[in-house]
Amino acid sequence: MLANITVDKKAVRNKSFLYRVPKKMSPRTGSLVLVPFHGQRVVGVVNSVLKDEDKQIRPFRIKEIESIIYPQSLLDEAQLKLAQFISKKYFAPISSVIFAMLPHYLRGIRSSKKILEIIKKNASISQKEKIHPKTQRNYLLFDPKNKYSLKVYQKAIKLTLSRGESALFLVPDLSLEIIKEIKKLSSKSIILNKDKNTDKENFIQWQKVKEGKVNLIIGSHMALFAPLPNLGLIIVHHENDPFYKNDQLPKYHLREVALEFGRLSQASIILQSQTPSLESILSVKKGILKLIPYKSFNIKLGLRKRNNHIKIVDLKNERGLLSLLVIDTIEKNLKKEKRTLLFLNRRGFSRFLICQDCGYSRHLNSNELLPTICPDCSGTNLKEHSFGTRRLEFEMKKLFRQARVIRLDKENLEIEKSSLKSRILNADIVIATSYIFKIEETLFDSIIVILAEIGLSLPDFRSKEELFSTLFWALKMGREKIIQTYYPEHKVIKHLLEDNFGNFADEELRLRKENNYPPFTTLIRLTFDDKNEKKVKQEGKKLAKMLNQLNNTFGSPNEILGPAKVFIQPKNKFKIEIILKGKNPYSLLSLVPENWKVDVDPIELLK
Repeated sequence: MLANITVDKKAVRNKSFLYRVPKKMSPRTGSLVLVPFHGQRVVGVVNSVLKDEDKQIRPFRIKEIESIIYPQSLLDEAQLKLAQFISKKYFAPISSVIFAMLPHYLRGIRSSKKILEIIKKNASISQKEKIHPKTQRNYLLFDPKNKYSLKVYQKAIKLTLSRGESALFLVPDLSLEIIKEIKKLSSKSIILNKDKNTDKENFIQWQKVKEGKVNLIIGSHMALFAPLPNLGLIIVHHENDPFYKNDQLPKYHLREVALEFGRLSQASIILQSQTPSLESILSVKKGILKLIPYKSFNIKLGLRKRNNHIKIVDLKNERGLLSLLVIDTIEKNLKKEKRTLLFLNRRGFSRFLICQDCGYSRHLNSNELLPTICPDCSGTNLKEHSFGTRRLEFEMKKLFRQARVIRLDKENLEIEKSSLKSRILNADIVIATSYIFKIEETLFDSIIVILAEIGLSLPDFRSKEELFSTLFWALKMGREKIIQTYYPEHKVIKHLLEDNFGNFADEELRLRKENNYPPFTTLIRLTFDDKNEKKVKQEGKKLAKMLNQLNNTFGSPNEILGPAKVFIQPKNKFKIEIILKGKNPYSLLSLVPENWKVDVDPIELLK
């Protein structure tokens, strides 16, 4: 008898290996085993067990499985099919996919003794629930004012659990307030948090799930692959959060994998967002997702309230990035003991170029010279700015010496959120990037967007979608709303002023379709970096030439862009990229060397 086994090695893409099963050994599909591999003893997962009948499939000597570490099936049929889906869609080695789905603790185990000890120590009799037939449905919960989400979640989860099914609640941040309310819905609920628990503790929780002692899991990437029995519901909270795109191999998007897992396990899906992704909006238009609670996206976002309109400052009429209106607003707030939020887009940290005639803006690399002519309007009234959070903090302390000023950006990531919230409440002026969105239920008397259009001129087709969402989240945090911009007529700002997300989404989808961008096509990003700049350029030219030759033999169905220098270069390295774009660019990936990184449907195109 033979077993087809995926080993915990990234040496070979998308391949598994045949091993002989000793006579007294009975591995199952999904069992964890120890096998010899290139002079080492490595962990592997059994994909399938085969009868040793066809002599032609083994012209060489086949090695034997050494031992079974975990006899039960680690992954069920739906999970194994999901692993194949991730491997194929995201061009990831099947080994990296399968072992990403398992507790990290299992990768270091070399015998079954430790695992059996843990299982026995934590074993208890679990009650088997009555299983009802499942009806699979997919929904998009569009909730711009965040009024309905919790009620919808509570109703859906309670109904799922009453049927004897289990539920999965996926979040981008495990410190969100809503988690406390979700956890109350079941005494058999757990929160999977790989950062707070040790690998061993995570494995113990995973084992509890596998034994049927859990019916509600809250978590993110790690939770999606937990072995929940009889899964009936998957909820993806804030489905358009960039955190859901895995930044390590396999580079999958959790939303897309959750949708496929729901299909494979016949579990219903609820995707939720206050500003849904264009991918989800298109799925609604195609009938793949059902929109709740509205019939269309033409619903007011809640930014325009009576006597509380958004004020626009045209910076072309100002001397700098702190307009007279902004300075006057802060002064009035300080006199009345009111709080002000100064918001900087997260992409506004470094040097950037502004055309004072037309409002064109883009980032400048650290060693890039200021151009003499605007690439948009051919004007010569160009100015360089370098206005990050530190600089803004310095300016505020200089202008308002008595004010309590705090800065909230990526440097504050290690500070507890409860402590940050306390500091915010005691501050007069808060300077923040998008990190402040993680501090829930924070409302300021005034919100001032320092420069709205930062990021719009960057080489990223998602820039307008991201900017709309970022500005929406920022503006809803203030009673009085001020946007400073060199480009007040831009469509993102226009749709925000109109308080209409549906019109923005429709226009952006039309442009994406015209220009052959996702979600109407597949985009694959290939990147290569090295300390040797000459080597990187040579590798880029070589691969691009081979890709174009192969593409031409197919009749040029795909676009090949590059090689080009990556916009934001890594420290002490040189990095280039090649972009593949089309209905089926996968046909070109067979030529990509293993030292190139492959990112299917990337959300980051700048670094």
